[in-house]
Amino acid sequence: MSDNFIEAETSSSEHEPDLKTKRSLWGKVAIVALVLFLSNLPYLYAFLKREDRIYLGIGFNFDDVCVYLSWIRQAAGATPLHVFNVFTTQPQNGMIANPLFLLLGLISRVTTLSPILVFHLSRLVFGGLLFWRLEKLLGTLSILSRNHVLIFALVAFSSGLGWLPGLWERDGIASPIDRWQPEAITFLSLLLNPLFLASLCLQISIFDFLLRAEREKTRLRIRLSFTAGFLAALLTLIHTYDLISVSLAWSLYGIARLVSKGERESKIRLVSSTLIASLLPLPALFWMIAALRSDALFSARAAVETPSPSPLWIALGYGLVSLLAFYALLAKRVSNIENDLSKQETSSQHLFLSLWSLGQFIALYLPVPFQRKMIQGLHLPLAILAGVAIPLFWERVMKKGGRTKISFPFFATFAVAILSLSNLRFLLREMSNSDNNLVQTGQHRAYITEPEWKTIEWLRANTKPGESLQALPWLALISAPNSDRRFIGVQDMTLPLLIPALTGLPAYCAHFGETPNFGAKLSNLSSFTSGKMPLEKRLAFKKEMNTTYLLFTQTPAIVSGSSEIAATAERVFRETTATDRLEPSPIQTILTHNVR
Repeated sequence: MSDNFIEAETSSSEHEPDLKTKRSLWGKVAIVALVLFLSNLPYLYAFLKREDRIYLGIGFNFDDVCVYLSWIRQAAGATPLHVFNVFTTQPQNGMIANPLFLLLGLISRVTTLSPILVFHLSRLVFGGLLFWRLEKLLGTLSILSRNHVLIFALVAFSSGLGWLPGLWERDGIASPIDRWQPEAITFLSLLLNPLFLASLCLQISIFDFLLRAEREKTRLRIRLSFTAGFLAALLTLIHTYDLISVSLAWSLYGIARLVSKGERESKIRLVSSTLIASLLPLPALFWMIAALRSDALFSARAAVETPSPSPLWIALGYGLVSLLAFYALLAKRVSNIENDLSKQETSSQHLFLSLWSLGQFIALYLPVPFQRKMIQGLHLPLAILAGVAIPLFWERVMKKGGRTKISFPFFATFAVAILSLSNLRFLLREMSNSDNNLVQTGQHRAYITEPEWKTIEWLRANTKPGESLQALPWLALISAPNSDRRFIGVQDMTLPLLIPALTGLPAYCAHFGETPNFGAKLSNLSSFTSGKMPLEKRLAFKKEMNTTYLLFTQTPAIVSGSSEIAATAERVFRETTATDRLEPSPIQTILTHNVR
């Protein structure tokens, strides 16, 4: 970092403001370039370590990325506007394509780039757009440009206290959110998901245009309001959950402005702008509700519960960032760092940022099944406020009586470094997982073998629309939680999940959220594969799956310590599919065509 974090109160020459503006610009460019590089580091590392394996380009949230890849692949196909859930063989109506993945699919089709490459390139594009829109919002909020570099750094890198020993080792939702929930932290969104980045861009832009419309006295206000409404409609179609948190945050801000002292015309502008912007997303919202009610499969998928963790884990997940945000809000007087802002501007700025944070937090505990998905965006106002608090803290505590105990650039750089430790541990964990050919789910691999890849290519070239495939899971001896008991269970679900995503062949059981009754189906599939299920029941279950192809890939050499299990599974598979036709397939795979 550099002294772009803060500027002197006076200029020694008329050219100095231009110089400082350029330095600030290059500081922001450097931060964006650095964070985009770091957000690709685990993928580059894993790619370079691939040896003779095929690197999939997928890490954290393997399940969800496969869903996105299936949408991109379908949008690049013959019917781009209509997509289906390929992680089930149940009847369905399908749904209108998500506009974001429709765009990515069309790009894949025109450029012939693979869906996974388009997916990662879009992360870079939307990452850059996010910081561009952030700069616009900071300008609208009248936050001094001298603080923008620090705010950029905090948005890009800050996280909570999940890195601490004792907290990092915890698992599940009963742990700090900065170690496991990508939506909660901007860096993790940059690392993992263009959908989150596109949604964040829309959230920031909606607030930016509404704030500008509130202050605008000319006809431009109507145009700004319509733009905010159009973006809200787009957000509804791309990531519907976020419309709830955005609406709640803006409603709180609007009510606070209406009950506060202020000119009547300003309040009229606020109300009219909000009404205009609120009308435009309604058709998109009604469309989504109608789609939800018309397709039982879509409705069941949306009803999968994702409850929010307790407030403790959210507080620890933001850690010092949230404490700094509170410090900025509770400061009794405006620091001389901000002495060229009017009290009204500063009050309005802090009011919006505080109610944005509050609205997001309240949304997390609304009585809906998708609670924790609405955390997306909460990190932004907290990081912005932290960027205001750090110079204020330095001015009041570290620099007393005009004497500087420690330089501000060093202090700010140290603060950003401390606040980034969870993200650093996250990066290291991703790279360590790829070393072990695992991803965070524990049941999927970072790499597949060349024969497995050739099987996928064979399926792409030789299967027809309307056909389906079930790849069988790999089995191993699994230790029961908190017990010495061991049992034969599912160890690897890579191909059952990956093949539908990359080929479009629907699967009977593949994805914990997309496959209805996933737990029961996986249990039956495990019993079918292991031979625990008698032959007569296996044949009946094979008929129930109603898939055109069955794929077996586990060999004794693949899973360490499970040679006997793999050999038994292969014998059971051959016995169960004795009447099926064997298809040409590379070594290590057995592909059968079910003669129905």
